[in-house]
Amino acid sequence: MKTAARVIVNPQMGIDLSIPAPQNTAQLIENFGFDAQTKAWTSQLGYEPFFNESLTNGPFTIGNQLNAPVDSLYVFQRHQSRQQHIIFECNGKLVTLEPWTSDNHRVLATNRTIPTPNSARTAYEQFGRYVVITNGIDAPVKWRGDQRLFPLGWAETPGTPTIGSVRDPGASGDVGALEASDDYVGSGNNIYQGDDAYFEGVTSSDADETVEYVYRVSFINENGSESPLSGDSNKLVYSGTSVTRDGFSGVPKLCVPLEIPTGPEGTVARRIYRTQKDGNRSLFYYLDEIKNNTSVQYVDYRSDASLGAQAPDRTFSVPFPSKGVRFTASFKNCLFIDGGEMDPTRLYYSAPLEPDRYPALNYFEVGTREGGDIVGLETYYNSLLVFRENGIDLIRGDATRGFELVPFVEGIGAYSHNTIIAVPNLGVSFVSRDGIYLISGGLDGGSDLTLVKLSKGLDEIFERLSIDSMPAAVAAYSARRQELWFHLPTSGKPRLTLGLVYHTNNGQWSQRGNSWPIRCMAVDRDQNILFGADDWTVQTTPGSRITRGIYAVSGKRAEGTVYPPLGQDLPVEADPLQWEFRSQWVDMGLPYLKKYPKYLYMYAISTGDHDVNIDHFRNRDWSTEYEGGQMKGQVADEKDQPFYDSAKYLWDKITWQDKRLIQVRLPVTTGAVSEYAFRAQGNEPFVFIGYSVEYNADGAMTIKGKS
Repeated sequence: MKTAARVIVNPQMGIDLSIPAPQNTAQLIENFGFDAQTKAWTSQLGYEPFFNESLTNGPFTIGNQLNAPVDSLYVFQRHQSRQQHIIFECNGKLVTLEPWTSDNHRVLATNRTIPTPNSARTAYEQFGRYVVITNGIDAPVKWRGDQRLFPLGWAETPGTPTIGSVRDPGASGDVGALEASDDYVGSGNNIYQGDDAYFEGVTSSDADETVEYVYRVSFINENGSESPLSGDSNKLVYSGTSVTRDGFSGVPKLCVPLEIPTGPEGTVARRIYRTQKDGNRSLFYYLDEIKNNTSVQYVDYRSDASLGAQAPDRTFSVPFPSKGVRFTASFKNCLFIDGGEMDPTRLYYSAPLEPDRYPALNYFEVGTREGGDIVGLETYYNSLLVFRENGIDLIRGDATRGFELVPFVEGIGAYSHNTIIAVPNLGVSFVSRDGIYLISGGLDGGSDLTLVKLSKGLDEIFERLSIDSMPAAVAAYSARRQELWFHLPTSGKPRLTLGLVYHTNNGQWSQRGNSWPIRCMAVDRDQNILFGADDWTVQTTPGSRITRGIYAVSGKRAEGTVYPPLGQDLPVEADPLQWEFRSQWVDMGLPYLKKYPKYLYMYAISTGDHDVNIDHFRNRDWSTEYEGGQMKGQVADEKDQPFYDSAKYLWDKITWQDKRLIQVRLPVTTGAVSEYAFRAQGNEPFVFIGYSVEYNADGAMTIKGKS
């Protein structure tokens, strides 16, 4: 006796490749987004060029020498996101887009290192009004949105100041000696006018008293960071001499001429420090600040009483400690930097609010415990996460009370700094060797940081990762799309070929195929996902694909653009992305019984006369398909709804209708099965909610196992 039954999957959940897996999950959901309003998977997805009316996608031409893949991409936001700058690297150039100009771009730097396909991309980190740009090879720089790049840190100590020659003043009133000028010599007293309010004199007014002075200088840049102190100048040694002029005797107080060095680009002032008259090299005091970077002559006329605060010691600021810095992070008003490939377990941090000044003792050595090299940094609440190859450490505290390094977890690390992404209300996600993890919690007041595996059920995918190319993996999170998107290399290929998308509005995973030419990713102020193309195509024949420059992920169902027919000068939208859905293998709860599926019912949203191809499969065999026909996005037993792009439905001639929930029944032709699955594919609009399978069972069981 046959019994009829039905298994219902509604709502449809995301990908799960476990065996066995929950029947409401799927084997594959490729090139779909998730609509939280209808709780449906939608194929309304595609990408379009940033300059969508340009055959060259704006500035990406041979003439501009931007005829190469886009190696890195960042959106620098300022003034509460009212202003944004899109920065990218292409063909060894660091460039910012300027769509409002005729050139559409401005080159910030040239001769930068072009990364190999499997190497890490350039890192960008915002610190105050700057974005810090590092890649481990080129000199680290910072940019504030104007026409100049500024060096990060002080590359070296300033040059040494030099004291000019000293001559004794003569009785004839020779002003060529170390007297400032005759202005300080009063009428009838050609030696010294004691009531001069400005000229103090450096030397002593006592005859035969010897003074000794040594000078140092430092540089100041526009953000107030002070460079290391220079070396000591040559020493001034001078003994006071009594001079008689016109019957009057006295000891002139002299001034000292100095030659001072100029600073590197970005220097706005120079500070001069001096010892007191005893020449003690261990004690220097503030003398003066020259508020320019051009003057090379300075005359010191101040007495010891006019010196300012004691100068900082040599540990106050040192030359930039990491010439090959790869990763940076802003934490508690300090800029943290790694030691680069030459010192991969060292972590330095700047003085508060001074990204260019690094005190000598401001560093941590993470290599004292297991975990490997530093591969990325990310700020999370009151902690700085230090990602390593096989571990994660935490920096806690602040610059006032002191920072401390504490271990968090061992055995789980990160691959690429560009896949460490903070997700609002969730935590910090990252790609590790065996999956994607999420760090959450950590608010002060008793809450602890927790680590959970986000990619449960996707282990099979991570077994196929191209390990050597994982440093080039990238990721982005869009609050607008509610998508956390990782783009990864797989199957031994150096290119990024697989997109894994975690939909935060339903907590499920879907996939983006190798039709996405992604090399780097960023998110703009409107939470649009941008990506840099991994190719630069040269074909210009009609219908050939245009792949170059920067693209935006959108709801436009088009796979970029193609060259137009001859005689036209605007690009043409390419065909929509191919999408595919594969259901989970369904055993109807009775894996040992034979079932006879009769009908597949598709629950969807009406989309019009668009064809969706359906195929059926049995017993975990995806190689043999059973034709299931096609379904249209129309209500089965009512009059068709009008839709766009059809000559049957003209504007002003019909009444447009709301989308409707539809159920489409399709016959199943597989015969008896132990497990059943189906596939839907196409490139037409498809909004899919779930399905059910109607089947019969007569009690027949699977045969005896093979021996």
